[in-house]
Amino acid sequence: MNLIGEHTDYNEGFALPFGIDRSTVAALHLRADRSVRLATDFAAGIVETELDSLTDIAGLGWAAHPVGVAWALGQFGAELAPRSRGATPGLSAAWLGPRPLPS
Repeated sequence: MNLIGEHTDYNEGFALPFGIDRSTVAALHLRADRSVRLATDFAAGIVETELDSLTDIAGLGWAAHPVGVAWALGQFGAELAPRSRGATPGLSAAWLGPRPLPS
């Protein structure tokens, strides 16, 4: 029985799903402010930005990918802007494991 289902790749061919011996672990924490703080074990330091400046991702390096996802969610209707009854909170996130994001 195939529990994960068949997948068609981007060239419209079939792909064979199978387990691999790699894993990635992510830890997330909502913040009281609107900061976004990102860290990983494959790059030194912490990348920090604000939910109010997601369009300015130049210079974020690997973190431009997850910040870009947050930006895209906002473009498709996710409420990221401050509201009169409270603002959408920021988050802290850390990834451990094989490089999970494109460079």
